[in-house]
Amino acid sequence: MSMEIQTVAVIGAGTMGAGIAQMCAQSGWRTNLYDAFPDGLDKGIQTIDAFWDKGIKRGKTTLEQKTEWQKNLHAISDMREAVKDADLVIEAVPEIVSLKHEIFAKLGEMTPEHCVLATNTSGLSITDIANASGRGDKVIGMHFFNPV
Repeated sequence: MSMEIQTVAVIGAGTMGAGIAQMCAQSGWRTNLYDAFPDGLDKGIQTIDAFWDKGIKRGKTTLEQKTEWQKNLHAISDMREAVKDADLVIEAVPEIVSLKHEIFAKLGEMTPEHCVLATNTSGLSITDIANASGRGDKVIGMHFFNPV
């Protein structure tokens, strides 16, 4: 069975989450970036914007590209809203197992049945995190290095 990704939600707008959201938006996917802290969400969007501006300044990208990518990127402060139509959710929060369990329990309830849930963990048990979701068959490990 194949699945087409149209909407990605990234949970956590820190260094990794912002980088993941940036790449997803540049790939042409509707990208919803969520963070539990409004300041963190704002900072994540500012980080992405600054990266795109640096690319323009260096001649690697154009203002037209940035404008297209910005259309794909959406800062959303409500987790349910961010994930409700997602085909793929990528979690990028700190390596605190209880936090990841809490998030995946919510994702298991909030996301569409077809949605794949991914964790960016570098050392925690993916099976353990998947079990918290109640949908272990839909959870994958998707570890990114920095920069994404």
